[in-house]
Amino acid sequence: QGGRWVGRARRFAKMGSGYSQALVASGAAPGWSSTGRGPKLRQLFGGYRVTDIWAVQRKFKALDDGHGFLSFEEVQELLCFEEPGQLFIWDLFSQQNELMSAKELLTVVCVFSSAFVEEKVQFLAAVFDAAGRGLRTGKEIADCGMMVLTVLGKTTGHLAKAKEVTPQMQAELVDMIPACAEAMEALGAKEAFLNERVIGSLEVDRFITPSVRDAYESLPLLDPVTGTAQPPPPGWATAQIRETVPVPAKKGDASSPRKERDVAPKDQLPVGSDPSLRHLSWMSRLEEKENVPAGGYADAEPVDTAHRWILMQEAEFASIAKDIPGFKMMFCKGVCSGLGLPLHGNCVEVLNVSNGSGSIVVEILMRPRSHTDSRTAIALAGLLEKQLASPHSALRRGQLSKYLISAQLLAAPPQAVCDETIAPPTPSPHGPDSPKIPVQVQDGGTQTDSFELGTPRAAVIKGAAATGACTRQEEEELATQIREAVRQLEMARQRQTKAKAGEKKALEEIRKRDELITQLRDELGA
Repeated sequence: QGGRWVGRARRFAKMGSGYSQALVASGAAPGWSSTGRGPKLRQLFGGYRVTDIWAVQRKFKALDDGHGFLSFEEVQELLCFEEPGQLFIWDLFSQQNELMSAKELLTVVCVFSSAFVEEKVQFLAAVFDAAGRGLRTGKEIADCGMMVLTVLGKTTGHLAKAKEVTPQMQAELVDMIPACAEAMEALGAKEAFLNERVIGSLEVDRFITPSVRDAYESLPLLDPVTGTAQPPPPGWATAQIRETVPVPAKKGDASSPRKERDVAPKDQLPVGSDPSLRHLSWMSRLEEKENVPAGGYADAEPVDTAHRWILMQEAEFASIAKDIPGFKMMFCKGVCSGLGLPLHGNCVEVLNVSNGSGSIVVEILMRPRSHTDSRTAIALAGLLEKQLASPHSALRRGQLSKYLISAQLLAAPPQAVCDETIAPPTPSPHGPDSPKIPVQVQDGGTQTDSFELGTPRAAVIKGAAATGACTRQEEEELATQIREAVRQLEMARQRQTKAKAGEKKALEEIRKRDELITQLRDELGA
């Protein structure tokens, strides 16, 4: 069987160097079967599906203290295995038999589970997203890929080297993902790879998953497995009961107290935690229905929602008028994909789509993901605003791209306050029949709360042609000139950014040469 996997590795090696070749080499090594580690891990995690690996991640968030490592007792809480299985995993992946990396454990659960490759890639991308905003840097994607190779290498005995794999992944991300290439041109290869967050869920599905699919399908992870362990029971990750687990003090420190986990008192447990008292949960729900206010919950304060309006200024309402439901569905899919939200969780709800005088106005409600996302609704709205402003974002590069060229996010419905008595058209000195100069003073205002003043707003301004100051054709010509001026300004800004990057690179090169000259002079003087 080891020869069969080596043959597969040689076949895929002909496809070209890169991460796929390293993946096949680490996963198809003879050690998979000869050591017995691979089949054993598949027996432990083969019964896990995508919902189970997300449950383990939610359980870890409840235990996480911020340092990213787990003790043996914490691993026992995350994995519902018997003692031999627990000890096997601890001996294989722990560091000096003291701690285990939380990301490595989540990677082990994901890689050896029976989830689909698309689900595994999305899960690992979320685990390595340090900011939790749904956008990753190239370095985070490379760390994710290297962790998968490390886990497979400990299983098969074929360890990959980060100094060889990481540069290959950096080059492949630039070749695959246009946003990475554009960021590299603007900021430089190192800065873009380390700090620029341009890889969203759309890029993961469209570019990264297809690039590793063939290599993944050649691994023994897809072989049928029997006698798998039972996955965690439903509701296991959200259970509030925690056993008291003493943490032993460090050696030589007799005065260090023993830490204990908080134990929820029995009388403070939520209704329904005890199966014998589950009927009380139904009674509490009935009481909630009976206590609904007369006007329903419409007047009640929402728990955590963000009410926003998106003004698509260069989009014609006639282009979507024939299929408003289809546009709503496409809008929800695009926003959820860009922000890393599930489509089925009602996280993005389109309340209304209306015509805004040559533009499209979309009224939406945003809600955070329950239990699995630490972002608030206001934070999601801020992330949406950033994605609308960036032409390289996942949202602007998806199906909604043609509608979002000059879209803006508003905290209140767009309104116009225009009074012709403030500044009427200036009469011509040559008589009433002479051509009039279009002069109009208008105020655009919106109603909003004071704490949201940081959000940009735009008003729907009445055109000059509607007042008779000029013709529709003249107004369109002026609008075309304004758009062209804005485009020229944006091109100038991009040239300035590239010039600054080039200047920074040149100064760095001069500094290095000065240091070399100083070093040579010192050597000659000696």
